[in-house]
Amino acid sequence: MTRFRSKVNALNQVNIQLSWVIVVYKRIRDLREDKDLTQTDIANILGMSRTGYSKYETGENDIPTDILKKLAVFHNTSVDYLLELTNKKTYDEK
Repeated sequence: MTRFRSKVNALNQVNIQLSWVIVVYKRIRDLREDKDLTQTDIANILGMSRTGYSKYETGENDIPTDILKKLAVFHNTSVDYLLELTNKKTYDEK
């Protein structure tokens, strides 16, 4: 029974991680698309390749803290919004 619980806990952890990746991917993609920008446009702004940026949107690579900060500043939002710790998209919202 302990082995079963351990496997269930491992699966739950994977589901939590996948949920986080999907949220972050969706938020950075939606913000980019709201401005009618391509992945190449954002990659150029961040000083990286389109492929590298694309891997952030698909969740293939974790987004480093410095990139999260740059994305938040560029989109006039917070890292908390990108990480779904808040639903306030901009600082002006109450």
